[in-house]
This record gives sequence, C-alpha cells and structure tokens, in this order.
Amino acid sequence: MAGIKKGVKIGLLTGTLAITGFLASGTRAPQAKDAASSTDSQTTIQPADYLNFPVSDFRNDLVSWLDSAFKANDLPGMAVAVVYRDSILYTGTWGYTSLKSHQPLSNDSPFRLGSLSKGVSSVLTSRLVQAGYLDWDDCVSDYLPDFRIGKYGDITIRQILSHTTGLPYHAHTSLIESKWSLEKALPYLAQVKTISKPGQLYSYQNLAYSAIQPVLEKATGKSYPDLLNEYLFQPMGMLHASCDQASMLHDSLAAQPHVHTRKGWYQRQITAKYYNAIPAGGVNASINDMAHYVKNLLGYGRLDAHEFTPIFEPFIKTPIERRYFRDWDQLNEAYYGMGWRILVNQEDTVYYHGGFVNYYRSEIAMRPCDGLGIVFLFNEFTPFAKQVVPEILRLFDPYRSTLESWPLPVATS
Repeated sequence: MAGIKKGVKIGLLTGTLAITGFLASGTRAPQAKDAASSTDSQTTIQPADYLNFPVSDFRNDLVSWLDSAFKANDLPGMAVAVVYRDSILYTGTWGYTSLKSHQPLSNDSPFRLGSLSKGVSSVLTSRLVQAGYLDWDDCVSDYLPDFRIGKYGDITIRQILSHTTGLPYHAHTSLIESKWSLEKALPYLAQVKTISKPGQLYSYQNLAYSAIQPVLEKATGKSYPDLLNEYLFQPMGMLHASCDQASMLHDSLAAQPHVHTRKGWYQRQITAKYYNAIPAGGVNASINDMAHYVKNLLGYGRLDAHEFTPIFEPFIKTPIERRYFRDWDQLNEAYYGMGWRILVNQEDTVYYHGGFVNYYRSEIAMRPCDGLGIVFLFNEFTPFAKQVVPEILRLFDPYRSTLESWPLPVATS
C-alpha cells in the first residue's frame, strides 16, 4: 500500500538479537499529605551500572521525566511499562490505588483497560485463526445465523474488527452502557441505516466489535473468559489479568477510579459498565501484565509473533484526529488494522491504541522497527494521557542511531 513506511513493511521484530534481559521496577508512593501533588518515594530500581550503555542513559532520562510529569499533573495514580526488544526495560508506579486508603499502587495492581481490550480481542482472534477454528473472511453469520447489519448479512470477521461494517459512528453504544447483554443488543444492529457498504468506510464501534465474542465462543465451544485465559493470559504470563467486575472488586491491589472536580480528586465505584461487552472494553490488567503482553507482541515472548502479523496490516485509512494526536510529530497517515491503529510518519510506523472506561485511562504503543513498546495506565481520566506516548518516543529518539549499531548479545531468555 502506497505510503506505508518501513515499520509496516518489516512487520513485527522476530529476530534473535536482543539486549540482555533486565527488569527494572519502581513504586512511587507520595509521602506528603496531598497524595496527588508529591512524588517523594522509595524505589527499587537497580543502579544504572547494571545496564549496558546507552540503554541506561535512556532509562535515566525516562525516569526523570516520569517523576516530574507525575508531580506536574497532580494525578492520583499512574503505572508505566517500557519494553525494549527482549527486555522489560522499566515498570513502575506512582501514587495510590485509592486516595481514601493511601495504599500505594504496585506493579501487580490491575486497572481497567477500556478500548485496549479491542487489541486484546484481535490478538485472541488471531491465535484462534492460526489454530484453525475460523478465518478472517468468514462471515459472522456463519456462526450467528441471525446476525445482520442493516440489510447486509455477509459482514466478515475482518470487517467487524476493523470498524468497516458500514454502521454510523458508535451505533447502539448506548445499549452497552445501559448494561444490555450482547444477546439482547446485537439484533438491534439489523435496524440501523448503514452509511456505506461493508468494507468501504471506517466508523468506530463498540457493540458491533463485541460480536466477535459469541463468534469465538461458537467456533470453539468455550466461553470468552476461558479463551482469554487459555490463549493469552496464561501463555503470555499475564498473572493478574481478568475480564469481569468481581475480579476488580475482590482484588485488594486493584486501582480504584477517580474523578477531578473543583474540590479536587474524588474516588468513584468500579462499575459493571462494559463487562457485558468484553471485546470492546472489559479487560483488566496490571502494568506487569501489559509489559509481558507487549513483549510477546514484539516477538520476544513465549508466543510466535508471526501469529499476530495480520492484525497490524493497515486495512482501512482513517482521519488523523488532531484532538487525539496533536502532540505527535509529523503524522502523515493513519490506518486501522484489526483492533489497532497504525500511525505513519516520514520514517516510522507505530501500532497504537488508547482506552477510556469508568474513569480509567490507558495508552499503548509499539514501534516495531526499534522493538520499543510503551504502556501507560491511569486510574483517572486525564488529558495528560494524550502526551505520554509521543513524549516517550521523543526521549528515545536521540539514542536510536547508537542502539541500532550497537553490538547486541544473543538473547538467552
């Protein structure tokens, strides 16, 4: 496809060269009375001497910026992971699970992922396609005979996961937010007047996207939570990941949602919203979980990254929505694959998605030509989230030429 740069051309990095495995982790729990305005903390980060130059310099720049950014933005809590090739270069947390209890966040504190769940769903589907249970161009009606969108009964799995069903923007998302079951809500898509033939236009969906859940359940004879556990969470080492409200409510480490008012931050309840539509927004995970997830997607985990190549292929061109991407440098083109946005500038391609649900905010990005992965999780809805991925990419850029030519040992993990 014209305009796709080298990141898409080369696909995911699956080479055997990588930096020596290293896990740097930190927990930053404010000690001052105002939890959201201070970052003084104890930390368990290993000394930079344990890292090879220039990775240590990048990590030091990263931690310095994260410390100052957390303090400047006055946040209840934040968790960050940066993966570089075969290493989880850094995982760390700032602030609290709850401003009421002042319990510090940990690397094992689960957050709600919101629409990052869409990428999780496409990864799961890709594994099941590779296992032979279904095909990308199967019709949804092959598994759900009554499924229709408007007058069309031949909507494919690829169209569902790429938001190219022909539906208008967010069709019947209100039914999900009203806690309707998928079984009850999906038939209403047949009554919607479409804006295009399937496969022609991009239009973001939640309800239609979630049709992948009963499709996979029908294809395999297993429940969607069981499929996530068997094909993603367990093999990827995502020990604290889940997809239900009860798991969050019963986990003493869980990050609690907060909202900012004129009087400051207030804690809110973990609601049931979107657990009725897991593929669209119902997955929970800790920052440790997400670090292992990204490492697998980049080709340095337990799974074969070639399984995931189809979801990162640009399927439909999308607008460059400046309200979301105003902080990104020189974006030339934007596409949607399946469950992932594909952002292209003059030199690179980044696989990206953002998420928001129940006052949680999340960001994920991978630049495959570097083997760089980035995840941010917040237990509040903060506009700062829009800045974090482009800023980490800018911090990393001065080291790129040195790292690319740096003689790397063969990975042993």
